[in-house]
Amino acid sequence: MRKSILTFIILALSLTCLAQAKENVLKVKGNAILYQIPEIMYVNIPIQVSDSLYENCSFKLAQIHKELKQRLIKNGIKKSNIKTDDLSIGEKTKWTREGRIPDGFQGSVSMKIEMTYSLEKLSVVINTLKDEVFNFGYNVNFGLSEEQKSKTLEKSIELAINDAQVKASIIAKKLNIKLLEIKEINFGYSAGDFDILTPEDDVVFCIVDEDQPEETIKIDINPKKIKINKTINVIWKIER
Repeated sequence: MRKSILTFIILALSLTCLAQAKENVLKVKGNAILYQIPEIMYVNIPIQVSDSLYENCSFKLAQIHKELKQRLIKNGIKKSNIKTDDLSIGEKTKWTREGRIPDGFQGSVSMKIEMTYSLEKLSVVINTLKDEVFNFGYNVNFGLSEEQKSKTLEKSIELAINDAQVKASIIAKKLNIKLLEIKEINFGYSAGDFDILTPEDDVVFCIVDEDQPEETIKIDINPKKIKINKTINVIWKIER
């Protein structure tokens, strides 16, 4: 009796596995490609000072950071847009005939400004940095705002699903098969997220010297579109 029950269970499992193995499915990948021009501008200002004494170096760094922040706020940059990180103070060394010897201290801190991009705001930052006291250099980058990210994600899912449905319908029609219920859905990100595409038309940014208005420095700002490429994999059960 026990042997018969065991045989029946094995037979039932075999039939189940066989049925699953023969299950007909259609796997389709839906693609969505969107393009966005970044709304957020990031300006990074690396502040550096040096002094023979640690205390003086630390004081100078704090003082110049405070002065620059106050000047930016005075010129119209919101305090909430100004962030600070990467603070460090370390010993400097130099090489001589006797070898490497101490050469005072160097302090650095990174001031980062994050705000909605506009030439007017960028002009404020650059004109502030024209002061010899703040001659540290800077770099500008761009990124998507949180609102852009949210809307883009929602739209990309919608487009990817529509793309998968259209492809599945065409395949089903051409092969004379019937789409049943959806068995599985996987939403993922392609390896090409945030690819940089062909630049937009150049935007020319002009810095006018207040002392010599006829001398204008032109900087070609070339904001680039961002490509967002998303995919969704849908598996339908089908019937012939």
